[in-house]
Amino acid sequence: MRYRCALVVAAAVSCGCGADPATEIVVVLDTDADVPGEIDGLVVRVLDDQAGLVTERPLRLGDAPDQVALPADFGVVPREGHDPDERITIAVEAQKSSARLFTTEVVTWFSGGRMRRLDLLLARRCLTDPCGDEPCGPQSCGPLEIDPSTLPEFRP
Repeated sequence: MRYRCALVVAAAVSCGCGADPATEIVVVLDTDADVPGEIDGLVVRVLDDQAGLVTERPLRLGDAPDQVALPADFGVVPREGHDPDERITIAVEAQKSSARLFTTEVVTWFSGGRMRRLDLLLARRCLTDPCGDEPCGPQSCGPLEIDPSTLPEFRP
């Protein structure tokens, strides 16, 4: 069941088509918080280098057929006609009863001709040690910038 949910997420969030199919970032979402006790929803956003919204997808977490079980993954590909070296922001907002709890954010770019795996942990520490309006990561506040060459190759 989890694998099927991951594929649905991948199809729903991919932010383009027509680009080299081997150029992709596969984002693997997980949390160390209790689902659905502490976090029961996510809003996944992908923004371009001008902070323009490329795509936004709300997800309900759980084991029901219309929900997504973590860990889950989705793919992000370069938009047709855009430079694959442009920076993108992947922002995932954790929610409880549709209310924002915190956001985890990564800034990265594509690695031409490569599929890279980006593990994104929605850290429980962000529930008790919030960062206010700043993104909250596993170790610190603020967005993480990750060079895609440091990410492992994705193996389907």
